[in-house]
Amino acid sequence: MKTTFKTLFHELEDDVIGIEESTVCENTGVSSEAVKRNVMAHLGLHKKRKTFGKTFRMTLIAAVLSAALIIGTTVIGANGGMELLKEFFTGMVSSSDLYHGGNVEVATSDPNLQVELLAVTGDQNNFYAVIRAEKKDGTAFTDEGYLYSDHITSPYIGVVCCDQAGKYYPRVNDNTVKKCRLSDDRKTLYLFLSLDLSSLAFKNYPDIGNGIMTVKCDTIGFMKIKEKLAVYDRIDVEVHDEFLKTAEEKNLKDWTWLETPEGIVFCTVEKKEYAIPFEMTFSMKHNTDNTIHQTLSMDSAPHFIKSTAENVRMEISPFNIRISCDGKRSSNQESPIEDIWYLSDLCFERVAPDNSQIILDDGTAYYFEVIPWGNTEYQNPDEEGVFDVHVELKLRYTSIPNPTYIIDDVVVDTSRIKQIILNGDTIYKK
Repeated sequence: MKTTFKTLFHELEDDVIGIEESTVCENTGVSSEAVKRNVMAHLGLHKKRKTFGKTFRMTLIAAVLSAALIIGTTVIGANGGMELLKEFFTGMVSSSDLYHGGNVEVATSDPNLQVELLAVTGDQNNFYAVIRAEKKDGTAFTDEGYLYSDHITSPYIGVVCCDQAGKYYPRVNDNTVKKCRLSDDRKTLYLFLSLDLSSLAFKNYPDIGNGIMTVKCDTIGFMKIKEKLAVYDRIDVEVHDEFLKTAEEKNLKDWTWLETPEGIVFCTVEKKEYAIPFEMTFSMKHNTDNTIHQTLSMDSAPHFIKSTAENVRMEISPFNIRISCDGKRSSNQESPIEDIWYLSDLCFERVAPDNSQIILDDGTAYYFEVIPWGNTEYQNPDEEGVFDVHVELKLRYTSIPNPTYIIDDVVVDTSRIKQIILNGDTIYKK
């Protein structure tokens, strides 16, 4: 069965195996029969193939609601509500509304497993969902010491999305960030899902934020530390390169690094997989929109914006900053690859990590992880061979400058932003 799952996900990119008809889910609005038929048809499967066994019912309710599931996109009270998502989000989060996922269905073959959707949140460009699982008898998910999620040996978490009419969005699974985290006592498992709805993968699906998501989990791999090799208080390029030299000198090959309460531990590990079978379907509907819109120019950001940039626009959301511009490039332009940082070098100077910050009213400051991308229109050059270029920079908020790995997604209250600085230029000020 594992081989089948792996093959399906590899070949179809973002497919989830449907649940067997007799596995009963509490129906809260999404048509379970329609969803199961569509998922199975999308995979070319038939109902006679049984994925789950014993039939039973589960209470399907977002953990932050106390009584009954409310249909629709009702907002969960943000004050304190975000505490339930603190395993993955940090910072000031009062401007990020939480939604309970509307119509939620859960099925599992393990009667001892309790799975809940904590909440969904996001804005027009970002979507996040956090799922929590526990065992009803209070036992741990893993053996002693196996605390750390292993993404390499856990290929059996799949995500598929369809619109309200049941039409599937392709490439969702490959473009979904999936993070697993266990509580210190190993009794609570959190699964974090993140989609960048503005990415090229979803360029032609503007309504994906109103879709229906299905998450299928079979097994999850976890690791325990076998031998500690080095411990750091952070992970960045310098730290990674420093340890890489040490590893080469000592001929260390089978090593990795883990985020632990002690710090960032470079180590060798032992790996083991655990069956955590469930399938969850819920609504992606969310409408958090506390975004600040502003235009920029060379006058307002002379150390960041180049003279070649046109129509520079900035969106400041609780989750990140996006700066876009239009430009032009010659089809016969030949530049060394190191001079073109993706396409953003055509419009922007490179962001200086130590001289770029977002500062809040209370003095809290965050740095940025810079994620560039661009689009080109090769098919429509003018008579001189010049074609249009659209460039966008995504700046994710981070606690350290220029990180190589994001541990937590920082959320800011946009109403409490005092100042934003890029390359020493104040591009936004309250």
